Amino acid sequence: MTYSFTCHLDESKNHQCGILAFENVTIMMDPAWNGNTAGFERALEFWAQLVSQTDIILLCHPTQESLGAYAALYMNFLPHFQTRIAVYATLPVANLGRVSTLDLYTSQGITGPVATNQLDLSDIDEAFDHVLTVKHSQILDLKSKFEGLTLVAHNSGYAPGGSIFCITTYSDKVIYAPRWNHTKDTILNSAAVLDITGKPSTSLMRPSTIITSTTRLGSPLPYRRRASKFKDLLREVISRNGTALIPTQIGGKLLDLLALVNDMVYEQRKYRNQSDIPIFLVSYSRGRTLTYARSMLEWLSSSVVKIWESRNNRSPFDLGPRFAIVTPEELKKTSGPKICFVSEVEKLIEDTIVASGQSEKTTIFLTEPFSDTTGSSSLLASMYSQWTKLTPTQDSRSLNIRPIAFKETVSVPACKLETLKAQDLEAFESKIRERRDEHNELLIRLRKESGVDGGLDASGVPDLHGDDDDDDDEDIPDFITATSRKANASVKPAETPIDIFINSEASAKHKMFPFHPTKVKRDDYGDVVDFSQFVPKDQLNESEKRSSTEVYDEDEDPYELEPSSKSTKKRRGDNSVKGNSNRKAENFDDVSYLETLNKPSRRIVTASNVALKCSVVAIDLSSLVDQRSMSVIWPSLKPRNVLLLAPKAAQSTVTVDALIGKVSEVTCLEFNSPASFETVIKSLDVSVDPELDQLLKWQSISDGYTIAHVVGRLVRDNAAHGDSKQPHHDKWVLRPLLNGPRLYPKVSLAIGDVKLAELKRRLLQKNHIAEFKGEGSLVIDGKVVVRKISDGETVVDGAPSQIFYEVKAAVAEMLAKV
Repeated sequence: MTYSFTCHLDESKNHQCGILAFENVTIMMDPAWNGNTAGFERALEFWAQLVSQTDIILLCHPTQESLGAYAALYMNFLPHFQTRIAVYATLPVANLGRVSTLDLYTSQGITGPVATNQLDLSDIDEAFDHVLTVKHSQILDLKSKFEGLTLVAHNSGYAPGGSIFCITTYSDKVIYAPRWNHTKDTILNSAAVLDITGKPSTSLMRPSTIITSTTRLGSPLPYRRRASKFKDLLREVISRNGTALIPTQIGGKLLDLLALVNDMVYEQRKYRNQSDIPIFLVSYSRGRTLTYARSMLEWLSSSVVKIWESRNNRSPFDLGPRFAIVTPEELKKTSGPKICFVSEVEKLIEDTIVASGQSEKTTIFLTEPFSDTTGSSSLLASMYSQWTKLTPTQDSRSLNIRPIAFKETVSVPACKLETLKAQDLEAFESKIRERRDEHNELLIRLRKESGVDGGLDASGVPDLHGDDDDDDDEDIPDFITATSRKANASVKPAETPIDIFINSEASAKHKMFPFHPTKVKRDDYGDVVDFSQFVPKDQLNESEKRSSTEVYDEDEDPYELEPSSKSTKKRRGDNSVKGNSNRKAENFDDVSYLETLNKPSRRIVTASNVALKCSVVAIDLSSLVDQRSMSVIWPSLKPRNVLLLAPKAAQSTVTVDALIGKVSEVTCLEFNSPASFETVIKSLDVSVDPELDQLLKWQSISDGYTIAHVVGRLVRDNAAHGDSKQPHHDKWVLRPLLNGPRLYPKVSLAIGDVKLAELKRRLLQKNHIAEFKGEGSLVIDGKVVVRKISDGETVVDGAPSQIFYEVKAAVAEMLAKV
């Protein structure tokens, strides 16, 4: 069997993906978009050719370089997704991917109440609802649909829910690992490439091909030292009454950095070193990332969760009332020391830096390398380039890092909004309504046409979790939308048409009646209960109900180590506090302001020059494997080939040279140039001829298995081959030798598992004294010791004597001879 891998890139160089093609299935890897809208319409032609031949899409990480183009592909090629294409990712990738996509598309005017709108908020949710979620190390068996195909997602250690996919067929094993980290960071465990003893994972050993990249590598310095230096620099900025701006990927490094800042604030609060520090987040998706994160703590490192439970019984993402979601304009109006996280999308970065970057007290923290070639913000790339020029390399390696002054006049596009009126507004609303109607009609028609069995999903792929789990997943609403349950309570459930015709001649047991069993919502902890059903209706009003985000306004500060002397009653009676609480609860993760028909406007972009005078400091906190570790770990898996993702010029030459010396074949891919491989070992479907089966001498071994030595001739089964629907998978028959003697070789191998308890029973029946002693050793008559080192190795130790040979013979009787 042959297979190929291609890195595809469109003409605008803004859209790319990987295509792994076997003979009977084509898999698309990480459909990416860097956010540049140039040539967006022509890019759909590029994607149309790829989507038409794709059967499966794999999303590895919740970042735009892994799923930036996914939602647009789903909406533009809906028939392919509804009838044929299955999309797989972990739950954090599916949830945080919504947030990353929302920020990216809103920044570029694809989503939101703007004239260039192409997708609604519901369209993004619908796209990610189509994703089939898998767990790490879960075996996804697709052999029934794609002959021999099996998928397994392993933890990558790069982002929450990030995965290394192991793709296995009958004859090949391909490991896809574009980004991974072999060490533990603040909230994530290390990649599952190595086991707990530091040895290569057996499930990933001896792959046909490893697909990875050396374009971005991590720092060789320990992560704990880098994190400690990051907190020291933050304290220094805050002590000078300054502002710390931290650009980060909303679905990637944000949660890790937020946990670091939370830990720093807790330490300062513990030792009373400093007053409370306001922490802000600038993001189009507001606080949805944190809402999702609190519901996915089981995907994080268990140690960090235990640490925060021992501190204040909260998660590392609960920062108390000092945390707020702001816009760049609101951030500019705040004074005093503060820490602000900014979603790493072009427009938000530019607006936030323009609003706060004209003060010398502002310091911009670059926590990962930025360059124009990686699709990063041009402004951040310019800052990082200047910092690398002015900072010696040896200082960076020794963590002797100091902020540098950034005083330049930069050209930044200024975006103004002009509200649509009169005819423009009517035309826009008409276009949106028409688009929605067409989408709904197409969706209904596709679902009617794709009538499949209950055990298959819309794409024809077997259900991952069984009937019960599938029903539960459909019944459990999204965590964020659960708060709107009361608003939907008045909606009547859809009535399912039922055939109530009863044949009068049918027997009594066949006469059925309509029955709808009540479905109970369940999660990992038991039944999901809506406690509002136990509260009298007259008490269910807005002033009495608490939202999921009101936890921030409790009297007890999450960092308070002593009992508070404040009066609870007075605080709850304070109208100003209550008003702020309601505003925060309303706006924390509410993105309804991005609804398409919510005061639509037109974007007017003009170039403006802004004089920046701030400070810049760069410290690499990216969760990526370093050069030396990669050149050691990948060869330890003993792969046949290593493919390095395009472009070739961006690869690390030092790492490539190290891999070439340890791996048989290393290939640096170029864009749109496929790399094909021929399977070296071919699997055969062999059956034993009935005549030969009668000559076999079967012997029983442990766990109910039997074994026999066989000698015969292998011939093609022409009858089965002619009837096979898949002629490329040959069938063979093992038949007896024609004229040769039917002799078998002498016994040369003993197979089986020695059970020490069974051996003790047999020796006791022969009047020997057999007893267990320390470390799993069986002592017979005080002279011979039988030790079981492993499942396949047993040692009989003792001086040559009659009892020694009796014990040896008893052990041999428990094994099969072949």
